[in-house]
Amino acid sequence: MDARPFQPGVNTLAALFELADREFRYVRDETLAEIAKAAIEGNAADEQIEADPGDVPGQGEGEVEPGQLAPLNAFRFRRIAHHFFPHFDFEPQKVDGFTAEIIRLEPAISRSKFNYDLRENVGLVRRYRDHFLAEAAGNTFNAFTEIRHCLYVADPETFGEMLNNLAKEAFEAWRRAHGGEAAAPVPRAPRARRPRR
Repeated sequence: MDARPFQPGVNTLAALFELADREFRYVRDETLAEIAKAAIEGNAADEQIEADPGDVPGQGEGEVEPGQLAPLNAFRFRRIAHHFFPHFDFEPQKVDGFTAEIIRLEPAISRSKFNYDLRENVGLVRRYRDHFLAEAAGNTFNAFTEIRHCLYVADPETFGEMLNNLAKEAFEAWRRAHGGEAAAPVPRAPRARRPRR
């Protein structure tokens, strides 16, 4: 019996390369189709957000049918986020993870509800961002951080996990000091007690 390791022939390698090429083309075509679909949904829907009863906080949404709201996905997230942050580079892998985090916290969130929450709260959050950045050199507050704060303002109960306790406390203290409506106090995690000796 021949003990040499298996070495694929030229025909086998050519078939594998052809299969890989076909898969890459399929992924590329599907990605481009999703981007085109998100773009076709268009600005008209964005302009009607305030009039759409499905966008009012607390109202549920069913399956998407003609005339109903489109669910948030990474392609729609990127299109909306780019509108609010045109000079920020939204890397696809970060967008995927961030969108998944939003959907985990609010599975029924629609594209237009996300747009509405950003539009309603971005002014407040940007005033806080300017204050935050002026407080100490070296601080950062990128577009993802702004979006986290916007969602938190829109629904602190649902999106409370998007900010850590320190960030929530600093933001709420600033809101109270500057006349902004503050959410309920952030509960502190109980500290472990040391046994007495």
